Amino acid sequence: MFKLLKKIRRHTKRLGRNNAGAAAVEFALVSPLFFAFIFSLFEAGLLFTRIALVEDATRTASRQIYVGAAQSGGITQNDLKQLICDETYGFIQCGDSITLEVQTLSGFGGIPDTNATCDESDDEITPVVEYTPGAGSDTVFVRVCVTVPILTPGLGLGLALPKSANNKYAIVTSFAFESEPF
Repeated sequence: MFKLLKKIRRHTKRLGRNNAGAAAVEFALVSPLFFAFIFSLFEAGLLFTRIALVEDATRTASRQIYVGAAQSGGITQNDLKQLICDETYGFIQCGDSITLEVQTLSGFGGIPDTNATCDESDDEITPVVEYTPGAGSDTVFVRVCVTVPILTPGLGLGLALPKSANNKYAIVTSFAFESEPF
């Protein structure tokens, strides 16, 4: 019995002095956290880029209403949606996931306090969102909702984002302005 204990003690001391594989064990312990951090940084950067692009594209589309091009009948709601999609430079595949709402208001105090209608499917939205660009000198409210997939829904930032059942995040942006007197 004592021989066995001495043998175990001797082997234990020898293993304690052996450093082979220590780096691999440390890497195995630290790497999941490191990669979660890296993927969260990538997700955050991509999300902020998408938000900035949607806001800029909405501003560009709103300009078509602001100067009267949409009211003259030359530009439709689908044309404005396509303009928004084109202005995002491929960062957003928004052909099926974009909702554009345009309303004429009685003034800046009448900005709707309702949530945006967001669409994630190919189906038509019921009820259809309002599209009334108004006339010259009208107060117009434009709201766009684009749903984008979350790359890492079960990791880091993907866990913290509010998401739909399809693991998509809704980017909502809106503008209120008074049209030019055309």
